[in-house]
Amino acid sequence: MIREFEEKMSDLFGVDATSFDPEYAQWTYLFKKGLFSLEFVYALDKTISTALYYNENLLSFYFANGLEHLSIEDNKIHGVIVKGNTTRKLEIDPLNLIIKWEDSLI
Repeated sequence: MIREFEEKMSDLFGVDATSFDPEYAQWTYLFKKGLFSLEFVYALDKTISTALYYNENLLSFYFANGLEHLSIEDNKIHGVIVKGNTTRKLEIDPLNLIIKWEDSLI
């Protein structure tokens, strides 16, 4: 899953991981548009986070644990997080720096 995801990130968005932390098996990606930047992090321990910055000032940060699915479809990154009776869906449009988190009960 990781190799395929990495290849798609490179092919579709022209980016490679900004950093890789081998201690935590964690990949970090950074997307920029003008003064805005979006940091996307995921790890093998099923954690995932997004951070949106404007002029290097943090505007929003979201973190979740329980990542079950990570894919790229229609030029967007999709993640599904399941924790207890809650499902959290993540959609990232890295070209336009749009992040959407949606929670629902199972």
